[in-house]
Amino acid sequence: MRRAVLLAVSTLAALALAPTALGAPCGLPSGQPVWVDFGVPELAPVFARPGVVLAVSSGQFPAQVRAAGAATVYWDMHLNRRVGTTTAPADPALIDARAQSLFVFAASQSQCATPWIALNELLGASLETPWTPNNAQYRANVLAFVRGLASRGARPFLLISSEPYLGSEEAIAWWRELAQYSDILPEVYPSARIFHPRGAVLANRQLRAAYRRAVSRLLAVGIPLSRIGVILGFQSAPGLGGRDGLRPSQAWYEAVKWMTLSVRRVAGELNVPTIWSWGWGTYSVEGRDA
Repeated sequence: MRRAVLLAVSTLAALALAPTALGAPCGLPSGQPVWVDFGVPELAPVFARPGVVLAVSSGQFPAQVRAAGAATVYWDMHLNRRVGTTTAPADPALIDARAQSLFVFAASQSQCATPWIALNELLGASLETPWTPNNAQYRANVLAFVRGLASRGARPFLLISSEPYLGSEEAIAWWRELAQYSDILPEVYPSARIFHPRGAVLANRQLRAAYRRAVSRLLAVGIPLSRIGVILGFQSAPGLGGRDGLRPSQAWYEAVKWMTLSVRRVAGELNVPTIWSWGWGTYSVEGRDA
């Protein structure tokens, strides 16, 4: 009951906030929400155009899509290579140098001196306290890494793939410290195969509730709204959310429409600053989707 009241109060507080511009750098939209799609070369003819913001990595692709009119931010797929894992954390003495290296590369690839950098992704977000010594060092590494990026002028965005554990003061303090240096992006990937058969009214109600919960649970423990975004999953491989085997194609297109409209509605209600999407590309044999 206490948690439910906190969520309700936090949501009402967010509703009272007036939307503010992000002051986004390097050609990014200044209003909000800013919508960022993960970009893949095979879909450049669709996404590489004015008005679209793409999260891109290395190679010639970032420059190519900017030449076609799209804006870009940097996406780092391998946070584990920077900070280690929950069972094998990296040597903390290496973290600042790795932050410097990623910052320089991201600034170069996005042609922005103060780049937005998406970090994929925090491991063990749901792990309860007390944390093991290895996980505690991993969490300390993550904080040091995003702090290093932010101190150099970057704006980190940390993806979290599971519901964050917020059941202790130690855990809450960690999330609050994280928000001093990084935006937090809960991944909300409901299976279209499950929600689409419920029809437009019930499915959209379910989607809006899921997006509100993802934002409100962070608001309830004091994470500033300005540091909370949402990331949607449009991937096709079974078991990962997104299309998840939904047939026919028309049903999937409708599901994408519902996800988009629902998150846009919630972002408008709560003044969420950024919306992200992941999964349009082909990442496995199972995910091939003509």
